Amino acid sequence: TGVQTCALPICFALYGRVMNRAQLGAALKQMNTGSEQNLRVSIDADARAPHQAVMTVLELARDAGLPNIAFSSQAKK
Repeated sequence: TGVQTCALPICFALYGRVMNRAQLGAALKQMNTGSEQNLRVSIDADARAPHQAVMTVLELARDAGLPNIAFSSQAKK
């Protein structure tokens, strides 16, 4: 259906679904069922992503009990 956009100052996406901070936090908590011990959160931020957005995802993952985090980045365009 195309790329989703967000009018908020900082938006997040999980599996292509654009969401706000509260929605991402709830989604991460739902993912932590306890049965998947090696579930990894991958933070893929482009060069324009604010540092605070990355820190927010780290905090939300920690609060959801998901400590296994990987980072990737994209080159500036």
